[in-house]
Amino acid sequence: MDTKRNDDNDDVHRRCKCKKTKCLKLYCDCFSAGFYCYEACSCKECFNLRDYEDEVQESRECIEERNPLAFSPKIHSLEGGDKLMPNVQKHRKGCICKKSMCMHRYCECYKGKVGCWSNCRCEGCKNVHGMKGGGKCDIMIGTSIRESGLDQNEFINRFTPQDKNGGDLKSSMNL
Repeated sequence: MDTKRNDDNDDVHRRCKCKKTKCLKLYCDCFSAGFYCYEACSCKECFNLRDYEDEVQESRECIEERNPLAFSPKIHSLEGGDKLMPNVQKHRKGCICKKSMCMHRYCECYKGKVGCWSNCRCEGCKNVHGMKGGGKCDIMIGTSIRESGLDQNEFINRFTPQDKNGGDLKSSMNL
């Protein structure tokens, strides 16, 4: 368990607000990230402290027994992309969004600032970090405008569906 906490890291790691879990479940941002809770947290009846190291370790082992990947990073890099994107970051399992269209923090991919991909089971994907499926969109999965090297119009055109004549559908429908 990583116990390092300093003021420089405060904005990197969230402060938890656990009320009933005693900060020993994956719901706790501190516990799931492998950190102990600290003064800035506003949790109740916290056991995720150095004083309770045995309980923390026991809870961690119990969770890992059921799910060996529970504490592994959800976002990982895939090597061997193309010239535009040599390293692509993806969510380990993908998202399952139905109504949010991958546009809110409910979406695991959106929350991790990565694009959706073939493992995602989302419907109506509009992830701003990259949409799954659909030709040109695949090139941009996991890329922001800044990372792509394209200007804003070129980037947006990558995500605009084309009609049969090569024009974009939005302008041909007079929108």
